[in-house]
Amino acid sequence: MNHVHSRVIIVTLGSDGSVGLVRRPQVNAHSILVSSESASTPTNATTEESDILEIRLECAPVPKEMIKDTTAAGDTWIGYFIAELARVQSNSPESIGSLATLTPAMVNQAMQIATYASGITVTRMGAIPSIPERAEAEAFFKSQKLQPS
Repeated sequence: MNHVHSRVIIVTLGSDGSVGLVRRPQVNAHSILVSSESASTPTNATTEESDILEIRLECAPVPKEMIKDTTAAGDTWIGYFIAELARVQSNSPESIGSLATLTPAMVNQAMQIATYASGITVTRMGAIPSIPERAEAEAFFKSQKLQPS
């Protein structure tokens, strides 16, 4: 079975949002295997700039006067991103037969829910108690309005 390995780089930028770089899926692409023993790219693997899609998101629309504590914002973002990416990947026809296949749409969706979950987190005090339930983050994303807690 030929697996196409996806590559995703995510950078969270605090109040400046987040940036994701995703390799577009390609038919007949060569896999690039990365190991700690070899940092070089195999000769048959090439990545052109056009193969990479940049996804840039602003922070969720949280009024500054509602921000109370940013302690767990990054942890919430990363946790939600990974969980949502796994969720959409497992439900996607593109991933059947290859757990490594990620599409830019999947990454974008995961970044969005992570952004809104993190937006809720900063409106609450503490670390663990500030992390919202998924339904709350999804409602904030859909309505674009933060409900008072």
